Amino acid sequence: MQYTRFSSTLKYSLLALGAATLIGCGGSSTSTTSDTTINTAQTAVKTPTPSQLGLTVLGNSAPTAVANQGIGTLEVNTSTNVQFTGSDSNDSDGNITAYLWTDMDNNILSTEADFNRTFYIPGIYEKTLTVMDDQNATAFQRLCLLVGIDQTEIPLIAKAGLDQNVTEDDNVTLSGRAVCRDTNLTYAWVEDGNVTDTNKTFTKSDFSIGTHVLEFRVYDENQNYAWDSLTLTVNPK
Repeated sequence: MQYTRFSSTLKYSLLALGAATLIGCGGSSTSTTSDTTINTAQTAVKTPTPSQLGLTVLGNSAPTAVANQGIGTLEVNTSTNVQFTGSDSNDSDGNITAYLWTDMDNNILSTEADFNRTFYIPGIYEKTLTVMDDQNATAFQRLCLLVGIDQTEIPLIAKAGLDQNVTEDDNVTLSGRAVCRDTNLTYAWVEDGNVTDTNKTFTKSDFSIGTHVLEFRVYDENQNYAWDSLTLTVNPK
């Protein structure tokens, strides 16, 4: 499972400071030690670090997304009414505030924790549950739904990810995957017939200004392959 942290707000927890006074919130402040008064507006004061003050820096922990108890793959017959459950998702230091279910093409299926759907056509129906906590951190988990087929019949399907629009010299991370398969596979990112990278995920900061069409290829053990592409637009600074 992966997650992206959107909130960088840190909270300071005061530990055993006694009667100490913290200065540094702006303006002019004074603290008195014995008979000596220090005017911080006139005296250069080096700001102490949190550890020097006996403070513990606390960061927000990302939530945990749990799709259908985290089973990974669910096999059902056609015409089955399937219950999708995300209500087991949790956040160790807060609350889950939003749920989002999408399909393999990023179409929105539901914004509820749980929902039902009936599937009549055999095939692969990959679902992704994304959750957000009260500090705007997110996490996701995928569920592979096999309708009327078993795991030996899963076809090779490649997903390159969403198109990206970036600025020159930005670190660009490209992350592809094979739908509902992750063993005995090799990968290649190709641009204009040239292999850019052979990892499923890679980061690169020196893409030239302009439009890049990158093809993501997934090969099985017999060198059969599937592909998908994305467009990367690099703008000048």
